Formats: sequence, C-alpha cells, structure tokens
Amino acid sequence: MTASPHPELRTDLVVTDAPIPADIAVISDALDRFNMENTGVADRKPLAVLVRDP
Repeated sequence: MTASPHPELRTDLVVTDAPIPADIAVISDALDRFNMENTGVADRKPLAVLVRDP
C-alpha cells in the first residue's frame, strides 16, 4: 500500500437516514448552480421518490 500524496486531505463517507439540513442545502445548491450554468434554465421543482410497503 502506498501513502497518500496528500495526507492532510481526508474524505469521509457517511451513510445516514437523517441528513442534516445544511448538508442537503449544499448538495441542492450545487445541483441548482450546475443546472443553471449548463442549461440556463432555473425551474427547479421538488421531486419525491417513495417506496411503500403494502
């Protein structure tokens, strides 16, 4: 195993069923910015994908 070329940089992987609002906002804002910059369209609408057990 080789050492990381940047040991001061660290990436954490977090799996959660309760993300904090600040984390959701960072992702949402970045996606909105990307979409606007690449398409010129700013018509974001919320979308939910639900799975329900009968």
